[in-house]
Amino acid sequence: MQQLPVQPALANSWSEGLVNFAFRVYDQKEMESLCLKLQNDYHANVNLILWCCWLEKQQVGLSAEWLDDVLITVDTLSQLTLSRLREVRRVVNEAAGFTRVQAKLINKHIVNAELTAEKIFLQRLQDLTSRFLEAEQPSAVTLNEFPDLTLYYYLEFLKVPKASRHSEKLLGLCD
Repeated sequence: MQQLPVQPALANSWSEGLVNFAFRVYDQKEMESLCLKLQNDYHANVNLILWCCWLEKQQVGLSAEWLDDVLITVDTLSQLTLSRLREVRRVVNEAAGFTRVQAKLINKHIVNAELTAEKIFLQRLQDLTSRFLEAEQPSAVTLNEFPDLTLYYYLEFLKVPKASRHSEKLLGLCD
């Protein structure tokens, strides 16, 4: 995968940009499986899971109040676009009007559109992180200063049972 540039203002403080981190980490079968289970069972947004992991691994802390902004700007758009693309893929697979080859070709293009949208949403999350950090204070904000917005917090917000265990497992797969 092509490496994307890190936001210039914070390039020195991030060891890896969010898009690259997310695709590298999600490429692990166990991470993909756990994220999809949380998505299917609790309507978790995989991009937000990966973003929370990235924030913790980068030791970037944001107050939980920012989650509302993220849910409005990224999660809502994601639900309106990505979930609909996934639904189209399901319909194409189930539709009797397409041959297997036609369905495969259509799905290939839909998957490419999904991946493009995923990258855009991840980049928006990274850009929002930059804005949030600048709004909190001009100097670097560490996880110890604002420990609210963590993967555990997000999973608790979704009412995922054993959120702590899930959080630890997912974060352990990010190394």
